[in-house]
Amino acid sequence: MRRISLIGVIIALIVTGVIFSFSGASFALNDKIASGVYVGNISLGGLTREQAREQLAPLAEKLADTMVTIRHGDKNWTFKAGSLGVTLDFEKTLQEAAAIGHTGSLLNQWREQHRVKRDGAYIAPQVSTDRAVLEKNILAEAGEIITEPVNAGFRITPDDRVEIAPAQTGTSIDFDLLEREISSWVIAAVQKEGKIAGAEPGALQLPLLSIKPQRTTEDIEAMGINGRVAKYTTSFDAGQAGRTYNIKVAAAALDGLLMAPGDTFSFNQVVGPRSSEAGYKNANVIINNEFVQGLGGGVCQVSSTLYNAVLLADLKITDRSNHTLPVGYVPIGRDATVVYGAIDFKFTNNKENYIYISSLVEGNTLTIKIYGNKETSPRVEVASWITETIEQKVVYEEDPNLAAGEQVVKQKGNNGYKVTTVRYRWENGERKTEYMPESYYHPVNRVVAVGTGQVKPSVVIPPDNIVEPVSAGENPDPEPGESGETGPADPGTTDPEVPPGDGDNQDDNQDAAEGTVTGCEVPSDPALCETPDQTTGPVPGPVVTIEIVEDIEERL
Repeated sequence: MRRISLIGVIIALIVTGVIFSFSGASFALNDKIASGVYVGNISLGGLTREQAREQLAPLAEKLADTMVTIRHGDKNWTFKAGSLGVTLDFEKTLQEAAAIGHTGSLLNQWREQHRVKRDGAYIAPQVSTDRAVLEKNILAEAGEIITEPVNAGFRITPDDRVEIAPAQTGTSIDFDLLEREISSWVIAAVQKEGKIAGAEPGALQLPLLSIKPQRTTEDIEAMGINGRVAKYTTSFDAGQAGRTYNIKVAAAALDGLLMAPGDTFSFNQVVGPRSSEAGYKNANVIINNEFVQGLGGGVCQVSSTLYNAVLLADLKITDRSNHTLPVGYVPIGRDATVVYGAIDFKFTNNKENYIYISSLVEGNTLTIKIYGNKETSPRVEVASWITETIEQKVVYEEDPNLAAGEQVVKQKGNNGYKVTTVRYRWENGERKTEYMPESYYHPVNRVVAVGTGQVKPSVVIPPDNIVEPVSAGENPDPEPGESGETGPADPGTTDPEVPPGDGDNQDDNQDAAEGTVTGCEVPSDPALCETPDQTTGPVPGPVVTIEIVEDIEERL
């Protein structure tokens, strides 16, 4: 039994040793680089990593000072490798050197170390490149070679013809390839090989890349834009600085807009919020059927001008609302109001070709043009007319601040309207009619204030003891220093029953003092007035109609 146990132990040890030898376990017999390992012509055998690093320092300096010449056409640029960000990578080089004879099973390590010691192992130095440094210094010398690609486009001529501007291919430097070639060149140079396949001795060809534009000439031709299909112009008062500025800002957002077939345009999305942060100023806007100051006044003229151009371009209207009151810059029934976040103007490009929109504010006019396929666009006309007039109502409001019988127009009313708009389209010589949604403009009440206050005197009865006026120079007892001219009588001589002036009209007391009748420029004797009822005491004042608001169209 003892012999069997001993044999079993021996067999187990042998099996364990064999398994361990061929298991792929990897560890170094010591921490030094195997004898016979060289980097270039520098021996690192038997050295620790730190000792090997010191041994490679001269090689690192030599590598950094290696001259690299780069050529493009008839131009040559020469750099030190170090100035291009190329350096010896100590860690990768030492890692590769230390791995020789120290990987695999113990048996394999032993065999590899003996082979290297006998025959030697030569490895190339590993280099690294700082890409930012490489690009900076190459571009400083050869940056003029780089050209940006130019997308194809089109130009609009003064007579509204469309000309295609062809695309242009750009040029760039292939820095990935350049980095690899410089690294190979430097490694070969320090190993005394001095030449790289495919390059002339002493120079590298600068590798270039062709950069294609995002939009080619063929892409533009396929858009089918060959001429102007619609144009509409409106006018405005350029003297209204805030409104004019808002029109320019909103119109600029439309200029250069390109729409593919099937695209839907949203005015609010393209123009954006009408806020002070967006640069808009205060101008007249319509709120609750009234014109008031608000941010973005004038933007609706841009949307309305665009609406008319879209109608003439035969595009599909998907969302449009009229103002609550008529406006003066487009025919009635052909306006399009917008309110950010509430009311939008939308249309869809229902054509098979792209459309292009341009806008121009010049002087006191706004012009919007739409370009598309002129050959397939039909003849279009737009008309609108009033189908019903809704009469304004007159509302009377009592006002105690006005004298009884006096009237003041506080708000000029306006009639309301129902309007029909149609688009006529000619196809194959036949006219087809498309009815647009009806427009409804609200009537505005005429508001008249009627006075209910105390009546102001219009006739003054002079007192019995008033002194008759005398001609100049007839004053028998002038005060010392006075001329012979008469002045106004003493205001205290007025009839106490005649109410004094209300303080707003200083002529009331003056008329009473002079003994004249309002509207009858004669002395104080009532019998001298031809109108009998003017002598019987105060009479109601005349009805006064004062317009305190402007006409609607003038307020836009």
